[in-house]
Amino acid sequence: MGDVEIGPDSSVWYASVLRGDVHSIRIGARSNLQDHCVVHVTRGRYRCEVGDEVTVGHRATLHGCRVEDAALIGIGSIVLDGAQIGEGAVVAAGALRARTGLRTTRPETLRSTRLDCGPEVASMPRREEKKAESRRRILDSARSVFFRDGFMAANLDEVADKAGVAKGTLYRYFESKAELYVAVLAHNGAIFEQKMRATLSSNLSAVEQVRTTARFYFAHYVENRDYFQIFWAIENQSVIGELPSTVLDQVARLWEQCIQIVAELIENGVKQGEFRDCDSWEVAHLLWTIANGLIQTEHSATRRRLRRTGLDEAFDDALELVLRGLRVS
Repeated sequence: MGDVEIGPDSSVWYASVLRGDVHSIRIGARSNLQDHCVVHVTRGRYRCEVGDEVTVGHRATLHGCRVEDAALIGIGSIVLDGAQIGEGAVVAAGALRARTGLRTTRPETLRSTRLDCGPEVASMPRREEKKAESRRRILDSARSVFFRDGFMAANLDEVADKAGVAKGTLYRYFESKAELYVAVLAHNGAIFEQKMRATLSSNLSAVEQVRTTARFYFAHYVENRDYFQIFWAIENQSVIGELPSTVLDQVARLWEQCIQIVAELIENGVKQGEFRDCDSWEVAHLLWTIANGLIQTEHSATRRRLRRTGLDEAFDDALELVLRGLRVS
């Protein structure tokens, strides 16, 4: 009833009630809610999420909580608002679990300090591998849908279907459509940074090194313009939805690392006597801003007309102006 989604191969048995009247309920794939279960939410505060391959015993109550993959909720137990039941954890029959700031964990986590749990402990890395694989499939699926349809038109039902997961599973990895979109755009950011560093060469002068690295950055986003939408996404949270601070920090670190590479090149040029003394970070940031601003002109017919030259030529002209100002005369 209400905003309720149940994943593939999951079952809800007789006399159970899932009431998503004031918030959402998401049940993952291959989960089992046995007879007389109650699942409810709290308006504006706590939705209820049940992961994949979860078993919820007879007469159990889940209220505004999160139950991760492969957990077991015992017969007649109650899990209340804000509580989080970890992956593979067991809540005993008749137990009451309220929000405490702690997370109920797998039984072997508790036993492993005293016993050799063998295959059970070994299963933890496999579960982590499974989660990493699920996240990768979701990102791959989301990338194809977002890049084809754009953010506004993209359908998360299709993303889930392509990834082979329940729609509710998406929200266990990403809090919102906006967060998923930015994750797609920022994906492989570390690889991009490595490629940018690969342009560095001790055989180049400071001027040629700045040219080479700056042109790599510019060419990357010109050739991969879907990824360039990350700048639009960060600046338009009023349109796509507010992003968690952790996501914004991740993107900011990627940008800072790219600017820092160029700043180090300029600083080396100053030390070698090729460039005049300057604030290397400010100059690198100026180059970064110029590149991004010129790429953005491609998205507007009016701005392209004002540019009057080709995109590559405009960037080369801007780059040479900055280098002319840097060089020691």
